[in-house]
Amino acid sequence: MGIVELMLFVHQKTGFLKSFSHISLNKEKSAVDNEDLIACILANGTNYGLYKMANISDRSMGKLRSVDDSYIRYETLTNANDAVSNAIATLPIFSYYQVADNQLFSSIDGQKFECRINTFKARYSSKYFSKSKGVSAITLVSNHVPVNARVIGANEYEGHFAFDLLYNNSSDIQPNVLSTDTHGTNKVNFAILDLFGYSFAPRYAKMKHIFFELFEVTEDDGGHIRLKKDINQSLIIDEWENIQHIMCSLSRKTGTQSTIVRKLSNGKSRTLLALHEYDRLIKSIYVLEYIDNSTLRHYVQHALNRGEAYHQLKRAITSVNGNKFRGGNDYDVSQWNDCARLISNCIIYYNSALLSAFIKRHEKTGRKDIVEAISRLSPVAWQHINLNGEYAFNKNTAEIDLAELLSGIEPLKSDF
Repeated sequence: MGIVELMLFVHQKTGFLKSFSHISLNKEKSAVDNEDLIACILANGTNYGLYKMANISDRSMGKLRSVDDSYIRYETLTNANDAVSNAIATLPIFSYYQVADNQLFSSIDGQKFECRINTFKARYSSKYFSKSKGVSAITLVSNHVPVNARVIGANEYEGHFAFDLLYNNSSDIQPNVLSTDTHGTNKVNFAILDLFGYSFAPRYAKMKHIFFELFEVTEDDGGHIRLKKDINQSLIIDEWENIQHIMCSLSRKTGTQSTIVRKLSNGKSRTLLALHEYDRLIKSIYVLEYIDNSTLRHYVQHALNRGEAYHQLKRAITSVNGNKFRGGNDYDVSQWNDCARLISNCIIYYNSALLSAFIKRHEKTGRKDIVEAISRLSPVAWQHINLNGEYAFNKNTAEIDLAELLSGIEPLKSDF
């Protein structure tokens, strides 16, 4: 399946290309071709750039430049991503992706990308870029769907952006549990997410060390687990009004949320000490539950694995032409990152639609074993999709028929 045909199919089902409006509201303009929009999205998302895309396709450089300048920007890309994400949530297969019946898990993780041009956020990191500079693209993934993303400097701490990504998610997929690895934790994330109605469920690299930092184990009367230092409840109560003021500032978005969270994690005032105590209270409860509940550990690991699977898909898309961001400034880098996320969303929608049609067919025949097996398949797959080559953006492409694609597939009993 060619990526151009796939994205046109997704537009027919979701209308995500309608999200791209002209930058000028007053200027008289003609309707933009969907093929030109897809060409610009692919040029940015695959790191080809407009010039090379014009050379390997049937589009002209002047037209691509005009469309890219007028239609491709952060707001339109966010709306287009939300349109595809919302459409995925309505497919029958989506309910099977939930790892827990009453909770919607999500994960946040960063992925490092080298930059060809030195931008403000680009930083050195010998571990990832050798002697070059790069950035980190952090993504909020819920039920395989990348619902929000942001580009930060390679030197910035991922944990300070967890609340920002979760709270500013504008799609219909609204997770209530957030999982991260150790890099997603800080001194206030448990408290902030709890106060906003979310649950924070990180996976620590060294859980044993975390446990013995919080608790001590005694053998008195058959054994007891006690906090090493009691929670200072009076301090929390005395500073509760000030804590509420901080939470209101975060909710009103009057300042950069990641900056506020960073200041809260490193401050020394009495109010921040009270917030850290509240965070330690919620963290202690979670650590005890995490150690005692194997199901919770499975859910957390499952959510993080889905984030890693998305990173593999995105890496396959961005590495079509070198695996390096070519944007001339930080805005261009963020724009190209969102284009790659939009391409990923289209692939996930196509795979989910294919699996949904397959499930509906076998639900009618009563084959519960096949339905259960299909529900375990991941929509994050790209082996059957051609991401590179010469692109033909013509209007004579035949519409994809999912029923016809699945007509010759009949699973054997031995497969299940």
